Amino acid sequence: MQRLNINSLSLSQGQQSTGFSPSSVPGLTMWVKSDFGAYNTGTTPATNGQTVTTWKNVASGGDFVQATGGSKPLFVTGVQNGLPSLRFDGIDDFMGNATFSVPATATLFIALKAVTVGVFGQRYFGFNNDNAGIFDNTTSYGYFGTQTATIVNLGGTLTTAALFTLNYAALNSCQAFRNGTSVTTFDPSNDYTNTGLAIGAEDLVGTKPTNCDIFEMIIYNTSLFAVDQAAVERYLINKWRIV
Repeated sequence: MQRLNINSLSLSQGQQSTGFSPSSVPGLTMWVKSDFGAYNTGTTPATNGQTVTTWKNVASGGDFVQATGGSKPLFVTGVQNGLPSLRFDGIDDFMGNATFSVPATATLFIALKAVTVGVFGQRYFGFNNDNAGIFDNTTSYGYFGTQTATIVNLGGTLTTAALFTLNYAALNSCQAFRNGTSVTTFDPSNDYTNTGLAIGAEDLVGTKPTNCDIFEMIIYNTSLFAVDQAAVERYLINKWRIV
């Protein structure tokens, strides 16, 4: 019987690989995706050009919300592989979850794209008070850890869609991947375990907002085995046609 190599599949616009869901991997604690659960008001899905008040966490741990009208991101259709995004304006847009916390061992995935090349240090997401997260690193993407002022270059090209994986094996050890390939291992110095998580900025008051498209973000409360991590990465790379 011939085996099917999922990495060789050519997916048409908006098509996703079948037979896998991130929920099949144990430890899923946060999962937001722009093609489901982006609500304009209440549980009314946002349509093209409308603001998003609630972004449903389809795993657990509470939803991401923004009650201030001028700080709500837009729902924009047809952005990447025929699928929508949540677009943050880089001025004051962000969404927050005040109760979510990342444990000492965790694995984080985020599919994103800068809309414009912004100011150095602007965050795509942040762990609230410690302010660590992925940011604009002049011409590429980077990771910043506040406690040791660590700047880690993650590479890539701003305004080009990318998938980043952060596998936190311990408080002092994180392996970073871009588009499924290892970039570096660094010491995050326990700068990611605060309560509260912001998307589109570094903290829950909207500091250092970024003009970006956020497609999907997934967090597990464990350091995933390589086979499970690779399966989630294939799902996201194929879904969002990230190359």
